[in-house]
Amino acid sequence: MLQFNPAHRCTVEEALSDPYLESLHDPEDEPTCSSHFNFNWEHEELTVERLRDLILEEMVCYHPELKPEVDVYYKEKAAAAAVAAADGEGGKAEK
Repeated sequence: MLQFNPAHRCTVEEALSDPYLESLHDPEDEPTCSSHFNFNWEHEELTVERLRDLILEEMVCYHPELKPEVDVYYKEKAAAAAVAAADGEGGKAEK
């Protein structure tokens, strides 16, 4: 039943009909999904900064009262990026 390669794994229905899971199997109480899941996010290249942003987004979902503080963080981050970009452009112009 357990396979490292996803192509060799059994389906959910096959797993639930396995004798090992017989005590957990209840066809009357097992909904099915009508569409496939989209796991494209698993292929995203994560930098430390992007991971931090994703954690903050998730945190705000569960603690909306923190949104003002997170908004301040993003404003400060954008301002710092603007200053860095301006400094970088200034340095290029001087050369």
